[in-house]
Amino acid sequence: MGAARLRTLLALTLASAPNLRAQETSTSPVTVTPDPEGFVLIRTPTSEFAVFPSGRVRAFLLKDGRRLTLDAVEEGPRASRDPSFTAGRVRDLALDWRGMRTSEISGALGRGKRVELKARSADGLEENVGVEVYQDFPNLAVRTLAFKNAAAVPLRLDHIVTERHRLSASLASPGELPHALWSFHGASAEWGRDEILPLSKGFFRENRMGAPLRNGVGGGIPAVAFWSASVGEAIGHLETTPRVLSLPVRVEGDGHVTASLVLDPKLTLQPGESYVAPRSFVAVFSGDFYEPLRLYSQALQRQGWTLPQPTDESFAASWCGWGYEANFTLDQMLGIVPKLKALGIRRATLDYRWFSSYGDWEPRSDTLPGDSIERMVSEYHKQGIRVQLWWLPLAAQAGTSPFPSGNGRVAVAKEHPDWLILDEKGRPARMVFSVAPKEPLALLCPAVP
Repeated sequence: MGAARLRTLLALTLASAPNLRAQETSTSPVTVTPDPEGFVLIRTPTSEFAVFPSGRVRAFLLKDGRRLTLDAVEEGPRASRDPSFTAGRVRDLALDWRGMRTSEISGALGRGKRVELKARSADGLEENVGVEVYQDFPNLAVRTLAFKNAAAVPLRLDHIVTERHRLSASLASPGELPHALWSFHGASAEWGRDEILPLSKGFFRENRMGAPLRNGVGGGIPAVAFWSASVGEAIGHLETTPRVLSLPVRVEGDGHVTASLVLDPKLTLQPGESYVAPRSFVAVFSGDFYEPLRLYSQALQRQGWTLPQPTDESFAASWCGWGYEANFTLDQMLGIVPKLKALGIRRATLDYRWFSSYGDWEPRSDTLPGDSIERMVSEYHKQGIRVQLWWLPLAAQAGTSPFPSGNGRVAVAKEHPDWLILDEKGRPARMVFSVAPKEPLALLCPAVP
């Protein structure tokens, strides 16, 4: 978008929204003012959030007299509005910059200011976008997004992209490569994959949230964060329950980092029906990923989350038998006891593959014969060490044990097929577990007494 058009939009905004001019002299810690460059600036004592006519938000950290950002805003032909979405054939939504409104707000996050923009397509899909900044969370901007079908016919809403940001380390540290940032990825996607790492050329991670992946894992913290020595930025969602969405991060060919929040509602809105997207956020900070995660935790606690109070045991060290991997022996488990005592470790785990099959949970006859487990537990207790057992609740093998060392007995699923969860075709439903045998595991139904 050219500078001339930005100035025109600014003039129209000032003419149609006099409440913005009035707030220039507000004594509130959060102020909203139009900027001569053609955007609206939400300012707090420690941050600034520039809301552009495209709907994008650019975040700045105010620190030591400096105005720091990683956010590069594209204007002109390459720019795309935010949110952007594919809703069937509806693609002509454009935010009504002239009709923008600001208001005082108060809620679970405290008092603050809200900037609100609306749009309506030729097909009758209405969109309402809000950006909120609160006095108690001055480094956090919360986005709300809602759609309503105001047409007389059904409309599809398939794909939504919001919190779209294009980041560059060189904005805060001239001379650095754009992707010279450390990053945090909250999605739990693969055993052993680092969630904290420096970004590199060609990097991509989907960060799927709220839904199980094909490998059987999933979930995590719905946030991604990026930081340099001077400033950091994070995005995510602020709902108190899980939402199915993605937070994809990519290092582009030009070295810049793109991050966004992606939803795939894939639903049809009947006339008069609405869809409200999860509230998203962008935050600025100084330090590493602990800062935005602490901010995220505080915001959720304000909305009703209660964190359990940890005891001293929560911070105590624990040793796991997986150090000897799957085929450990009784001699190994007993031989480690003097070292555990010397290190002051008072908790241990009898880990994966002490058993012959899932569901029956009988000790292995080849590595832990007879009363091996009883002898081990007795010795650990004598030495003041507590022992816990690894197991997979509800899992059951639905055939003969595929483990080479198995005892060949899989009784639960065979003798009690009525205890299993069934799929839509009446067959045992299967679970995915990354270290399970190739034969998928069945599931015992928790509703069966």
